[in-house]
Amino acid sequence: MSRYFILLLCFLGLSCSPQNAFDPRTVETDAGAAVFRQLMADCPYTTPERPVCLTIGPGQTALSPAFKDRFADLKDRLLAHNQIAVTVLSGKARVQQKSTTTTAGPLVLLLQVSEMKSTGGGYEAIAAWAFKDDMMRRKYLVTPEADGKFKVTAGDIIEEKKAEKSAE
Repeated sequence: MSRYFILLLCFLGLSCSPQNAFDPRTVETDAGAAVFRQLMADCPYTTPERPVCLTIGPGQTALSPAFKDRFADLKDRLLAHNQIAVTVLSGKARVQQKSTTTTAGPLVLLLQVSEMKSTGGGYEAIAAWAFKDDMMRRKYLVTPEADGKFKVTAGDIIEEKKAEKSAE
């Protein structure tokens, strides 16, 4: 159980910089939406039915309603913080969708863009995903294209944790 909390703290992006220095508007852009899309594509746990919770910044800020609307295609899969809970399954802490019944909801994939900085010709982002005991945080290079869209290229892995395979 303590391993999970250490993993959760790592995922939450505890930073040496002051939290009030982060401005969510740096992520809530077309470029930021492109980073979330690429992060979902890169994550091996993304499935068409798995619930996801998207957050921004080192403090895990919820998406603004306008930015959340950019992910309308995720429909009921896109969960807010108040729709998820940490539970214990088979002795391991797990993030699950809250349920109104006695049955626990499905496991949730957590996605975070913790930082996005202008590089002059584009952006550099730091983004992470976490599912069960696995997580990955990496840099992404975001470059504008002529058609107004953004090309997102995976960069260096900053941190990665993979749990041993289990029967879970």
